[in-house]
Amino acid sequence: MGTNTNKSKLQTKAEDMAQNLPNVLPANAKMPYSGTTLTPAEIVAELQADLSTLTDAANAKVTYAKAVSKKKMAVADLHSLVTAVVAYLKVMIPTDHAGLASCGIEPKKAKAQLTSAEKAALAAQRKATRAANGVQGARQKRKAALAAKATTVVLGPDGKPLDGSPMPASIGAATTGK
Repeated sequence: MGTNTNKSKLQTKAEDMAQNLPNVLPANAKMPYSGTTLTPAEIVAELQADLSTLTDAANAKVTYAKAVSKKKMAVADLHSLVTAVVAYLKVMIPTDHAGLASCGIEPKKAKAQLTSAEKAALAAQRKATRAANGVQGARQKRKAALAAKATTVVLGPDGKPLDGSPMPASIGAATTGK
């Protein structure tokens, strides 16, 4: 596998220690550690064992990432191939043929026809929904727009129309508080 170029500071320090510790300490030195004593050779062996575990883990991570990448590509290729085979089989084999079902291709279902009672119920439901939501067709919208032409009424300081025209009921109710 490849070398781990993404090392932590601890790993780098441990590698430096494993390489240089025999040159720094005398061979008969004893370091207390976890209730025992270790010689420089034993310390180096422990460091190298732990570093080997870290390297193995890093290599396994790289191998796993490559395997996942290969899997994604294989799934995409497989999906493309299966889609092409399904399309080919649907063209080459009649839809009622048992061979399609044996390949895992379900025949296309016929659209269910509604009964007259179901059609009537759906029509009533659509009408009720339109009435509740105020939905109109194009002709009703055009007719309503022509019927409701905007008028301008100029009001004086007392709230009454200045030009003598009758005040619309909606304006009169809003300004007089009735």
